[in-house]
Amino acid sequence: YDIWGHEIHHFNKADSPCATKKSSKQMIWSAVVNAIAVSFLAYRFQIYGFMFAQLLSFLFNIGYVQWYYNFRLNWKINWPVIKNLIGYGFPIMILGVMSAVFSSIDKLMITTFLGFESLGLYGTAILATTYVTRFSNAAGIVLLPSFHAYYGKYENRHDLKGRLAKSSMAFSNTMPFLIAFGWFIFPPFIDVVLSKFVGGIPSVKYLILSSYFVALSTPYEIFIVAIKKHWLLYPIVLTACALAALFDYAAIRLGYHITGIAVATSFILFCKFTAVYFLSASYVFSRRETWWSYLVIVGKFLFSLSALILIDRWISFEPLILRALLQLASFCLLSVPF
Repeated sequence: YDIWGHEIHHFNKADSPCATKKSSKQMIWSAVVNAIAVSFLAYRFQIYGFMFAQLLSFLFNIGYVQWYYNFRLNWKINWPVIKNLIGYGFPIMILGVMSAVFSSIDKLMITTFLGFESLGLYGTAILATTYVTRFSNAAGIVLLPSFHAYYGKYENRHDLKGRLAKSSMAFSNTMPFLIAFGWFIFPPFIDVVLSKFVGGIPSVKYLILSSYFVALSTPYEIFIVAIKKHWLLYPIVLTACALAALFDYAAIRLGYHITGIAVATSFILFCKFTAVYFLSASYVFSRRETWWSYLVIVGKFLFSLSALILIDRWISFEPLILRALLQLASFCLLSVPF
């Protein structure tokens, strides 16, 4: 059904395997086209070629979908519906802009006070963290409609309590393994493949820790949006922006450079998660449940951080790749109880 309640397609479960197969083919071909376009155009025209390759990739996706799914778009304007959608969606869009500003503060501070060379080294930390957070981002895409669907049935926020708790447990149990992979595997990869960027390895390790709190924030932020309390996130994000600028500046002035900024960013994201967590928990959890769940989440992080640091110190030998694999295996063994 469309947003006006008109039936536009009857879905048959028998169509699902075929649709899934076509979707998978589209993803594969999109990756191939993107790789070819980026490799050729970026090599010939550098950053401008890369940007044009991204444009070609998007156009290919649109063309592919249009080719395999013969559909027509019939434009209808229903002002009452549009008004309601804007009233709900515009504040969320503003929140997205604020979050984008927050995520850019560390890069702006580095560029302003340390220069583009330091930003290039810090780029390795951003790259590593982006790969790790892809998991939580993909899960968030699934969680968002799921939370909305369950809340939309009876508009009872307690219906989401179980999903909120399970999502939190899932992220707190899986993210440490992804962080450990980045902590141990990315440094030797940078040393071998990107030798000019070895100066960014310490920042990689400390910034990648922030992905734990980014992932844990996902279900709680989605919950706040689902129950239509997203305007309460405004002061949290604004405070996080101010603290990020303050702590980043302090790290630079104290001489900790990009490593200090990575630590500061992870700490601010921990603070932001804490605020979002207690805001969400106040709607569905009792005080005892709230504190117990929070201590479990923080405890798992502290255990993982301690294990990462100790393994890094205890297992130190050449060659780098073998050491990284042994370190990762050791972390997995220590984490078996969870």
